[in-house]
Amino acid sequence: MRPNGRLIVVDSLLAPEGQYTRQVPVSVELQDLHMAVMLNGKERSEVQFREVFEAAGFRMLSVTHTRGIFHLVEGAVAQ
Repeated sequence: MRPNGRLIVVDSLLAPEGQYTRQVPVSVELQDLHMAVMLNGKERSEVQFREVFEAAGFRMLSVTHTRGIFHLVEGAVAQ
């Protein structure tokens, strides 16, 4: 990746751990359960995405909330 390149992740975001909110549609929570059962994966919160980005050598720049259940998480190579 170029030094000024960007990484864009399109995914659903869960509410922060311990905080249930109706802003997160039930379908996102069901996706989380489905990913755990079928793929040994999980949906993540914004905080968890930041941790994943940092562990991979990236920094999270922004999160854009869309009208649907998906969000755009933008990152760049950490320097």
